[in-house]
Amino acid sequence: MIVAQLTDIHAAPGNDNLARFARALEWLEFIQPDALVVTGDLVDDDWFAGYAAIASLLKGQHCPVFLLPGNADNHAMMRACWESEAWMPDALHFSVEVKGLRLIGIDTTLKGEAAGSIIAHLAWLERQLAGDDGLPVLLFLHHHVFPSGIPTMDKIMCRGSGELAALLTIMPVARWPSPQGMYTDPSPAIWRAFRPTFAVPFVRRIPPGLAKKRCHPPMIPLL
Repeated sequence: MIVAQLTDIHAAPGNDNLARFARALEWLEFIQPDALVVTGDLVDDDWFAGYAAIASLLKGQHCPVFLLPGNADNHAMMRACWESEAWMPDALHFSVEVKGLRLIGIDTTLKGEAAGSIIAHLAWLERQLAGDDGLPVLLFLHHHVFPSGIPTMDKIMCRGSGELAALLTIMPVARWPSPQGMYTDPSPAIWRAFRPTFAVPFVRRIPPGLAKKRCHPPMIPLL
């Protein structure tokens, strides 16, 4: 089971990030992932044509694709360009099963803020985790949930990380890999009840913005 993650495309008319995104997707063809999750900051400055171009590229993938918004994204434009039955009506969360693995994405964005928060969504997350299917879980979000050591980025980290840790600690699954966006380096840190990892931001590495997780029991991602 291979889950690919792309993040922080930040496409804009003045950069070449759409072309780089297309090259990253071409590279994914060699990996043949079972699912692709794109964890936000798709475009800059509400560039509608950028959302449409990203959607067009993603529709050519040979695996299920799931999108989360980042703090730079326009929810209405995302919904207009990407039809997804997985999204919730009031937030762009998703909870889906792919080949015996549950993928849960949480929309941690706050309107008008760069920072994120999971506090208002913990009840929804608890309902997803309390399901009776017994599947292992990968949890995705855009904002990081523990300090990275980068002061400017830690100012906008996800609020409610302590509450999230408390929830995950009492849930029956022993380990919770949590792929997150926004950063440049994979993190080996153990954060309370689960192991967080960072995707590579799209604009800084080649192949840009890609994290690959090969998942098998006991659900520790091999980076």
